Amino acid sequence: MGSAGTGTLNVEDGGSVSNRKGYVGYGSGSSGTATVTGSGSSWASSGDLHVGGYGTGIVTVADRGSLSSGDGYLGKESGSSGTATITGAGSSWTNGATTWDDSYLYVGGGGTGTLNVENGGSVSTSFGYLGEESGSSGTATITGTGSSWTNSGSLYLGGSAGDVSVLDGGTLNVGGLTRIYSGGTLTLGTSTFTSSGIVMAGGSLAASTAAGEEGGLFSANVGTVSGYGDISAPLHLGTAGQVAGAGGVLTLSGVVTGSGTLSDLTLDGGDITIGNSAGVITLEDVLVAATTTFEFGIEGTDPSEFDRLILTGDVTLAGTAVLGVAQGVSISVGSTFALVDFSGANLTGWFDDVETPSGWSLDPFSGVLTVVPEPGTGALLAVGLVVLGARRRWNC
Repeated sequence: MGSAGTGTLNVEDGGSVSNRKGYVGYGSGSSGTATVTGSGSSWASSGDLHVGGYGTGIVTVADRGSLSSGDGYLGKESGSSGTATITGAGSSWTNGATTWDDSYLYVGGGGTGTLNVENGGSVSTSFGYLGEESGSSGTATITGTGSSWTNSGSLYLGGSAGDVSVLDGGTLNVGGLTRIYSGGTLTLGTSTFTSSGIVMAGGSLAASTAAGEEGGLFSANVGTVSGYGDISAPLHLGTAGQVAGAGGVLTLSGVVTGSGTLSDLTLDGGDITIGNSAGVITLEDVLVAATTTFEFGIEGTDPSEFDRLILTGDVTLAGTAVLGVAQGVSISVGSTFALVDFSGANLTGWFDDVETPSGWSLDPFSGVLTVVPEPGTGALLAVGLVVLGARRRWNC
């Protein structure tokens, strides 16, 4: 469709097309359009499907139509442009003919590629690549309840420019690792994202700024996060999440909640809400910027009833500590809480500011909080609501 000029293919009302290889907008300066629409309508390329080979290609699958191919290319060669839109419940694009062990979907192979999965549509492949080659650009958006992109293998973003956004109830499933290179960004809104691990290699993991989009990265769904780059999306550690910098500077600049270990990285500007109820965060070889806030919650005097921060290795500490007591909890005069354990750390600095109920004191030489005199009910409640309110918001 569009070898040297303009070509159009419409498959509809249960019609079907099958071929070995498919080309939409093949030649330089050409333009091709293909639409597969309607229940039972199908287009099957047992080999590769090129949407925008050297020219411009547009493919739309809608209203329960189906598209299948061996490997898929959107914007394969330099100067080309390829767009695929899979829209509507039951509409699908499946990469991986039965004669292939693995299948590959390239969004921006050498040119510009765009993948839109919306309104319940689905895309599946073994491996996905976005904007990997020099000069290429790939963009994928998965949006709407029921919309999904499933990679049984790994997903690669960037190298040149590769962006994936998962929004408004969309789902991105990665059976292997998600690798985010320089020029690559994964943006999460209200969505589901699963992966066997995330390797940062100079890219970014961000939160959507669109109204009503409140999501984040859940360690229980993605395993260990490692490498270097920037993570500004809310990070929910759960009960034992792990984030480990390697190969360069890894910066966490968003909200962090739950319990787990953060190592070889920089905390810069986020709110660190320790625990789900009471919990423990370990910082190992971490630099904490002055813009960071730690929130400690106290629900009783036993160590299992209050949040703790454990420091190991080389730690530079700064920022603000906010200490709050849960509503209804009574704390006696003279009670102590070992909130910060730095016995195994080479510690530089301390919190720039400590917000506590009136009269409470957090000792910078021991990390122990002492209650004297007994605070009034108003002070307890006011500070407690700061901490507990943040936890309810992030639902960790």
